[in-house]
This record gives sequence, C-alpha cells and structure tokens, in this order.
Amino acid sequence: MTLGVYGLDVTGLPKAERWMRTLPASAPRLRVEKTDSATTSTQDSRLNRTEADLRLLGGGRLRMRRGDGRAVFTFAELPGDDDVLHPYLAPAAALAQLWAGNEALHSGAFATPAGAVALLAEKEGGKSTMLAWLSAEHRIAVLSDDLVVLRRGSVLSGPRCLDLRRAGDLGLLDVEAAHVVRNRDRRRITLPDAPAQAPLIGTAVLRWDRRMRLEAVAPADRLRELLPHRMYRHRVSGDPRAILKAAALPMVILARPRGEAGLRNAATALTDYFS
Repeated sequence: MTLGVYGLDVTGLPKAERWMRTLPASAPRLRVEKTDSATTSTQDSRLNRTEADLRLLGGGRLRMRRGDGRAVFTFAELPGDDDVLHPYLAPAAALAQLWAGNEALHSGAFATPAGAVALLAEKEGGKSTMLAWLSAEHRIAVLSDDLVVLRRGSVLSGPRCLDLRRAGDLGLLDVEAAHVVRNRDRRRITLPDAPAQAPLIGTAVLRWDRRMRLEAVAPADRLRELLPHRMYRHRVSGDPRAILKAAALPMVILARPRGEAGLRNAATALTDYFS
C-alpha cells in the first residue's frame, strides 16, 4: 500500500501526508518537486500532447512531461506541502490522469450509498461550503473538493480536506478548529475517510438565487453544463466517452440564497434527490 490522492501515488510532500489516503501499490506514481526562483516566469502557459509549462493562479509555474512521472513546481516563495497538496496539485493530477486516458473536471464530489455525485460551481459559487455542510451536518463522505477524476465511470477520492474562503462559514458548521492555510487566507477542514472511488451517478450544478429551487436538466443541455468545467478544455484529450456517459446521467440545477437557511434547505433537497 502507498499514500496518495486522485488515484496517484504522490511522493515529495511528506508534511501533507495527513490529508492523503492509502492506495494500492500499483497506483501510478507522481513525484512532486518544489523549487524557488526570484524571477518566476509570467509567460503564457504552453500545453501540448507531451509537455506542459503552465502559469498557476496566484503565481508560480507547473512543468510536466508525459511519461516522466514528475510535477515540478516553481514559486517565487516556496509554499508549504499542505498548500501544494491542495490546491496546486489539482492541475498536475488532472494532467497526469488525462495523459493516462482518464477524464478530469474542475468539480467537487460526494458519495451516497448509490454512488458519487459531482458538484459543479463557478468560482465562489458555494461548492466548498456545501461539501463542508454535507460532511459536518449530514455525515456524508466527501470525495473531493476541487477536482473530479473519472476513471472507468468512477470518481477517485482526493485529499482528505477542503478549504473555506470565509472564516465566517465555519460558524455554520459543526466542525473542529480549522487549520489555517494559503497565507492565512483559507480555513482548512480535515475530512473523514471516504471510499477510494465510487461510481458516478449524477451531477448537481450550484447557482445563487433569491429563492431555493432544484430543477432537472434536460439531456440535450447537460453537455453544455459539463464541458466548461473540463480541465484544460479541448487542449488535452482524455476520455471523451466519460463525458458523454456523465451527460447521460441525471443532472440538476440547485439554486439557493446565501446564508444558513438557504444552505440547510439546499443540502437537504440535494441529498433527498440523490438518495
């Protein structure tokens, strides 16, 4: 057995192993290397079928080569292993899995007895808060916060943590004290263990609205909702059949107002729908 996330044996981040999970020894290895540079390049990202040189949100770069088994991060100021594991590892893990012929979505996911539900949202769309609420209040297993890797129809489990943008959100949750990360800009909640993988059974798209509503998405409209969340869009081929299979599964739009009442009602509606 080994430790890792997203189905990958991750090495090079020993201080973040508390948020990894055990994986079979046969899991493909991804070695993470961190370097610092006083003059981190600001050039545009370059990505093709065999190489990647990507500019990261918040600064820094990620360089990978297909088949090399390494993800090399360069920062002007080195972050801790915990920050590299989440969120910086997500684009590296997505690329490794896409190159391996799997699929990857910028999404979270939680597990029901029937299988996994992918949770899509725009930036600051309430995805992490919803997942934290499902974990803390409904005791539902959260599979991932930031990246959904689809392999043979199943969602692979990510880091055993999620980060909340606003400290005030912690007041809504029955959780222990959070770990401060990302230059004290986020509060990290440690998640209970979850299955290593679960079959995808559907998708929920989060939106803000003045009233709560849950609406089924017509089959003809589901690809339109999924494709904008595909990692690297059309620049890297993965498993197009996985996207088509995901679009064939139930999908809902879940809109809610901000605040505890809206969160509570939306989470109940979501779990009832996919129960």
